[in-house]
Amino acid sequence: MKDQVAIKPPERDMLGAFANALRKLAQTKTFGQITVRAIVREAGLSSRTFYNHFKSKYDLVFWYYASMDYAYLDDYANVAFPEQVLRGLQRVEADRALFQGAFNDRGGPESLCKTFVRHGATVIPAYIRRCHGAKAVTDEVYNLVRFYIEGVVSELARWCSTPKGASPEELRDFLIEAMPAKLRDLLIKEKKNNRKGKSK
Repeated sequence: MKDQVAIKPPERDMLGAFANALRKLAQTKTFGQITVRAIVREAGLSSRTFYNHFKSKYDLVFWYYASMDYAYLDDYANVAFPEQVLRGLQRVEADRALFQGAFNDRGGPESLCKTFVRHGATVIPAYIRRCHGAKAVTDEVYNLVRFYIEGVVSELARWCSTPKGASPEELRDFLIEAMPAKLRDLLIKEKKNNRKGKSK
């Protein structure tokens, strides 16, 4: 999404109208056939309003998937990283056909895969900073995040194309197991003095 800032409830409802319009159109059209013009017409809103918030239809899919992730960052002490991953996978599974089409459509100037990688490269370092402080996100850690999220997104696109494949819980476990050890230490293991109630 263009600006990753707090969204007021009325504005969130408006953005949700675009997402609902996209979901409705996806019931009868492939993702490649759906245009921004069709989305705004179905939503009963203007193209100007759309482009004030989104760069493309891929950006809209990203918002639909990821809008809750920034709320999780504000409550990081209560939402463990594996739980965040699981919630994200469950959101994808709930609209698997839409995401499958979006991942497979590579005709535009953007792609959902690139959008997801940019998102992960923003959210994961932010989560690490919240848990461990700004100094924890070194160049090495940031590069590991980029490398890891590229693989995660590739696996996510493959998973969307395999309806009878792994469950969200199984895929979550696989993605955590495949995580580089340095990232696992930062994302999975709690920092004792940064949590409510110190571990012993």
